[in-house]
Amino acid sequence: MEENNKHSSGKEESAKQAHTEESHAHGENKEVSAEPIPSPNEENAKAGVSQSKETKTTSRFFHPWSKRSKIMGMVTGVVLLIAIIFVGMIDGWPINSNADSSITTPKVEKKQKELTITLINGKKEWKVNLREMGYTGKDGSKVNAKQWTKWIDSIKKEVDQPAKDAHATRYGEEIKPERMGWKLDTKELLNWPQHIKGKVNGIHPVPLISDAPQVTTEDIKHVNGERIGHYVTYFNSGNVNRTVNVRLSAQAINHHIVNPGEVFSYNKTVGERTAARGYKESIIIVKGAYEKGLGGGVCQTSSTLYNSVDSAGLPSVARFSHSKEVSYVPKGRDATVAWYGPDYRFRNNLDKPVMIRTRMMGGSLTVDIYTVPGTYHHPRGVQSAPTKVHDIQPPQ
Repeated sequence: MEENNKHSSGKEESAKQAHTEESHAHGENKEVSAEPIPSPNEENAKAGVSQSKETKTTSRFFHPWSKRSKIMGMVTGVVLLIAIIFVGMIDGWPINSNADSSITTPKVEKKQKELTITLINGKKEWKVNLREMGYTGKDGSKVNAKQWTKWIDSIKKEVDQPAKDAHATRYGEEIKPERMGWKLDTKELLNWPQHIKGKVNGIHPVPLISDAPQVTTEDIKHVNGERIGHYVTYFNSGNVNRTVNVRLSAQAINHHIVNPGEVFSYNKTVGERTAARGYKESIIIVKGAYEKGLGGGVCQTSSTLYNSVDSAGLPSVARFSHSKEVSYVPKGRDATVAWYGPDYRFRNNLDKPVMIRTRMMGGSLTVDIYTVPGTYHHPRGVQSAPTKVHDIQPPQ
């Protein structure tokens, strides 16, 4: 080791000595001979040769960039490490497997696939999110039946357009024609959850079923085709004022048509009994006593109507008996009426319209109930009215 050092030192000293001698030689030459001054390029060339020599000589012992390169490499490595850690935190990678498991890193949730059904009807549309009803699209996933039914009901309210029946107040008068309608086919929609996969994310027309009117124009035209109710009562035609009142009230209800489900009101149909409308003063019953009043006799018309309706099997929804027994119908078979008091009402519970027909002959009043031929009904047997009646004497 010492020999090598000595050898190296010897070389360095020899090199220095040679360099010194060379310098002296050049100096001597400079003094002896006057050589031409070299150009800048020649000087630069010489300087370059000298610098390259120095560089080669220096690089054998120490390179000034080697330390800086190491530092830059270390800095670059640290920057890369920080970048990797930062990216790992964003992507949710665990930085330290020994970290507390209770601390969770935020994750970016993936957007769920849309699961919807859209129904359209003209310009209207109804869209439902099946995920909100519990359906995920996976096998075994089902739609919540209660929520599905609620959605159907909301559509039904907007979609349904019920049919309109043909209508006429009286037979022979103008008929308002029927109109077809439609309704939501709820039965079909309630079955959709059974095969929902084929419907998901589709646009479907609203399933509709036609709604036909119950009463047509032809029904109104033929409402007088079959008699289903009949009743006759008797009166003293010599009692002029009372006979006038019976006739006016009978004419008011004659040919009146009652559509299915409708309720007929005697007071509303006949109207107020006033002198201006032709009604006369006659005997009436008030709180169990006889007294004079306008319209005496109209109760015989309402009572005859009631018994005819009952024989047809139609239900009466409002009927009251007089406070005193009357002679023109069996006991308990009367129907008293008063403008500001009791009314007689019945409902048409058939699926076709009914018509009231009245006629007077001498001292008898007949009320018949008619309907469209073939209409199903439940006739009832009703006790006949007495043929002999006695006049009520006016109070003294």
